[in-house]
Amino acid sequence: MFESPAEPQRSILVPLAFWMSLVSSAALFASVSLAPRVVEWHAMQLATLDRQQQLVRIERQIQQLEKVTHSLEYDPQFRKELAEGDFSPGDLLVSDVEAPNLPLIVPWYIPVLRALSVSGDWRRRVLWLAAGLCVFAFVALRETQEPGT
Repeated sequence: MFESPAEPQRSILVPLAFWMSLVSSAALFASVSLAPRVVEWHAMQLATLDRQQQLVRIERQIQQLEKVTHSLEYDPQFRKELAEGDFSPGDLLVSDVEAPNLPLIVPWYIPVLRALSVSGDWRRRVLWLAAGLCVFAFVALRETQEPGT
């Protein structure tokens, strides 16, 4: 009553495993080859963040100096207190104006990429694993054709 099809039913698992192995192999190879650049990029981001904090600190010092300048020009009471007091010009400046400290956020993958960016045993093993996955995909997970098809 039921006729079996002329072609045997193909399983979706073998092609899926093949492509997953290739994608995993490519991801491993990409992580090893891109690791030094990503680590350098992250270091540059941290340096940029540090410079931005310094810039905010300097801008706040400039604002403070502008207030002192304005007070010296337009406030006679301030000039009188300054003349009567034992102030030196350095006393008018706050030595350390607080800048907002932004938290240092290190993504989870940066320590892993730092280890991969240095030529060593772990890097070599990841590359061998990527090559092994690629060879395994093409040798063991290839679809075989039936004779006569």
